[in-house]
Amino acid sequence: MLKKMVSLVSVFLLALGLAACEKVPPRILSEPGVTRLDGEQARAHISGNTETWREGTGYYNPNGEMEAIWHKVKSKGTWQVSDDGTVCIQIRSWKKPSCHFYVNNNGAITLITDGEDTPFVGERNRGVNEIVKGKKLPRI
Repeated sequence: MLKKMVSLVSVFLLALGLAACEKVPPRILSEPGVTRLDGEQARAHISGNTETWREGTGYYNPNGEMEAIWHKVKSKGTWQVSDDGTVCIQIRSWKKPSCHFYVNNNGAITLITDGEDTPFVGERNRGVNEIVKGKKLPRI
């Protein structure tokens, strides 16, 4: 009986651990009027444009190259968009790629990163503060 109870508890804890690792979709995706940009839409949104972030700026060259200034350090790398609209940036000086996606939130584009809703232009001052046409990197 004790052996059976230990087995059941082990199975329960394993299932609980696996559930904790499961990525939960951001809550914004369940709101009315919100749709995720697919690969084609995300590519059109960023290609040839410059995003200004809280800690830097990045230019999405249409050829897949990326130029970024992060914490006042210039770096180069690449960007790519998957069919589902996930945008991944790989900058040489960063330890790992940074990935995010966008949603159309009733006409306002919202950046989603790490499962958090990050307003494209919003009160939390995180994520993308502005996106402009062309290469508009600041001088450092």
